[in-house]
This record gives sequence, C-alpha cells and structure tokens, in this order.
Amino acid sequence: LGFWENREIMDLNDRILAMHDGSWMRPPVWRDGWETDARIAPFVDEGECILDRAYGKRESLRWGWKDPRTTLTLPFWRRVVGSFRPVLVIRNPLDVAHSLQRRHDWSVREGIELWKAYVTAGLRHNARTPMLLTFYEDYFQEPTRETERLLQFCGLPISVDSSELLETIRGEHRHHRAEKSDLLLSSDCPDDAKFMYFGLRQVRDDVQRHGICLESAEFARSATGLCRSTEEG
Repeated sequence: LGFWENREIMDLNDRILAMHDGSWMRPPVWRDGWETDARIAPFVDEGECILDRAYGKRESLRWGWKDPRTTLTLPFWRRVVGSFRPVLVIRNPLDVAHSLQRRHDWSVREGIELWKAYVTAGLRHNARTPMLLTFYEDYFQEPTRETERLLQFCGLPISVDSSELLETIRGEHRHHRAEKSDLLLSSDCPDDAKFMYFGLRQVRDDVQRHGICLESAEFARSATGLCRSTEEG
C-alpha cells in the first residue's frame, strides 16, 4: 500500500536526467555510452553510498527498489550495482495517460507517448539480461499467480497466502480501470502503442503456454524487436 520509492534514488535519477537535458516527464535523447562519461563518475560513488545506507551489506541480502525513473537511467545503475534482475511492470497505456491527465493536465496522446518512451527504454536496456515482464492489471485479476511468478524470478521462497495477499491488493487503490477492449477501441491511442501493448501480452502468453523460460535474454531481445518494429512503421 503506497508508493515506496526511495527519495534519495529518485533525486539522483532526477539529477542524471537533468544533466542530459531531460526529466521523468521529458526523457532525454541518450548518447551511446553516456553512462561511462567522466561527468557520471561522482554519481556512481553517490549511488553506492545511497544503496549502502538503504540496504547495508547488500551481498548478503535479497533486496531491490522501485522507481519508474530507473527505467530511463538503468545503464547507470547497472554500473553501480553490477548484475541484477530487473522487473518491468507494464500498465494499460490508457490508465497511464488518464493518470497523467488528472495530475498534470496532459492530453491522452501526450501520456501515451510517455508510456511508449518508458516501455521502449525498459525493453532496450534489458535486452542482454534476464528480465521479468509483468502486467499491472494482472495483480488485481490473478494476484496469486503473478506474485508467485515474481517471487520465483527474484529467488524468494514461494509461500503465498492468498487471503493475506488479497487484503493487500485492494481494488479501491486502482484509480484508473481501462479494459483491454477500451484500449483496442480508443481513438486517442495510436495504433503503434496498441500493437506494443497487445503484442507484448501475446508474446508473454505464448512463451508461457509452451513452457519456454519467459525471463530469458532471448525474450527480452524479441520484445525489443517488437518495440523497434512499431517505430519503423
């Protein structure tokens, strides 16, 4: 219940984005290899200190953090942490757009363009590492199954108490509830965003149905190819 972002991580991400003439609302255009730029070195030391304060002796713990900005700055954090197991949570783009419309008076189109930028970054930055792709709405529809997938991917004991889980995942905290059919029929959502959302869902479902390891580097690369195909028309 709640957001639970680490404020120090959020602030550092914001400063990295600002250094590259961007923000969480206006993702920058990254140069290849930007994370190894000499100007980034002080941020690497700061990132290590932040994680030490938050998680102590990290090598002996299973730990992690949540901040959507990390989707954009992930190459930097990979330099700080080394190897890790990213979880990319996809939400219906209409829900994202309506949330941004309510909070920042954005148009639906603007919100969906930002959704596309984050999904694209999340897929490309994880194209060479195992990744869990999971969908926000599924935690309200199949909470036990999705949580078990998450625990398994993170290497945590799978002992989900359904009654306790349902007490935590409460429908009243889901403020925007666009259905898949709403997205499909929306005249405000560009076709490439629809293709990206439904395509990722289909790929996820297909590989799961055939018993292929979903959290594989091959899946991340295929998802990146799907994302690239929407940009090329």
